[in-house]
Order: sequence, then C-alpha cells, then structure tokens
Amino acid sequence: MNKINLLLAKQLFKDYKNIELFEDPEEAVSYIEEHRPMLIITDVHMPKLTGWQVLEKIKSNKELSQTKVMANSAEQSFTKDNEAPYQFDAVLDKGFDLQTLSTLYNS
Repeated sequence: MNKINLLLAKQLFKDYKNIELFEDPEEAVSYIEEHRPMLIITDVHMPKLTGWQVLEKIKSNKELSQTKVMANSAEQSFTKDNEAPYQFDAVLDKGFDLQTLSTLYNS
C-alpha cells in the first residue's frame, strides 16, 4: 500500500478497533498467518508480492482459506484473471467508503 493510500485507510478506519495496516506485503502475510483475520483488503500492485500472490498464500492455506480477500484497485481489469487458481471475493475501487465495504463484505 503506498503512503497516500495508507494515510487514507488510516483515516477511514480511525474509529475501528482491530484494524492493521501494512506497507510491506510480506510482513502482512506473516501477520495474517499468525492472527487469522476475517477480512483482508489488498492492493493489486505492490512491491515484493502482488495482491494475487497474497491471495494465493491465503486461499491455499487450509486454515485461512475461508478468509475474505478483497482487491483494492483503480483498474478493474487487474482484478480478474480467469487462469488464476483463486479469485478475489470482491473488488473495491480506489477511494471506497465504509458503506461499500460493508455491502461487499456482507454479500
């Protein structure tokens, strides 16, 4: 997550507990494996690991496979890959709001 998006996410979720934000996707994956969150929002394009690689690490892990993983991208075409073994549970456009997140999470 770039620094601007990280600041926006911190502002969006400032009133919520149990929200963790990471700049480093490898650090995020380690946290996810240890803490098993219910929902993950990942950017599609990141350094070190792509959102697709994060998705595969989560969905291929038997203990995490039911975790919802949402992609956050400004370009919808980057969030679909019919050849990929796993697909994102939902896609959030950059600049999403909490109502949109809630609707997608509960669908």
